[in-house]
Amino acid sequence: MIGALGIVLGTLLIALYAIKRLGKNFNKGKEGLIEITAAKMILPKKHILIVKVAGRRLVIGATEHGLSLLAELEGEENGGTKAPE
Repeated sequence: MIGALGIVLGTLLIALYAIKRLGKNFNKGKEGLIEITAAKMILPKKHILIVKVAGRRLVIGATEHGLSLLAELEGEENGGTKAPE
């Protein structure tokens, strides 16, 4: 009985170690697809974010009720903006 309990606990510890070790590399190939480059809190629970998604830079308004596209930035880091359609 004690031997079976030891086998089960040993198996669980090995599984936990494997999950921790593999979990670090699970999303490694998908890094960089979405990146928050700047965030500013305007009011409590209301933020403006600059998000880079697949090479596009978007200005997003975030509240507790949802997200809104405010503008798309064009050109260099300090370039012009394009209003959403």
